Amino acid sequence: MQHSKQQAYQSCQCDCPMLGGPTPDTVVVEYDEEEVDRFIALADAIEAAFPNVVVEGNPEGPGRPGSFEVKGAANQLLFSRLDSGAWPQHAALVEALAAAAACSTSGEAAQQQA
Repeated sequence: MQHSKQQAYQSCQCDCPMLGGPTPDTVVVEYDEEEVDRFIALADAIEAAFPNVVVEGNPEGPGRPGSFEVKGAANQLLFSRLDSGAWPQHAALVEALAAAAACSTSGEAAQQQA
């Protein structure tokens, strides 16, 4: 079943709580081993935007064929190539992570004011 691009970016469908709070310390990417160059390019984009974030690739062994699954805080799925059939847009994923950080910061400020 083909899903829309919007459905592929889980974080774009709702508010920041879907991401589980602040920008994660680690982003995990499961990817098809034939797509190592795509993984490296995404890891470089995320780590350039967020120097404190580590991007791990295939920590549980080789990725499934055709996979490019990106997970953030609390193992939250941010993007799924298996669901969408599309490749992730680096800028959209970086924006989703930035939105999570901004949401977390505004939420902390609101709690301090209460």
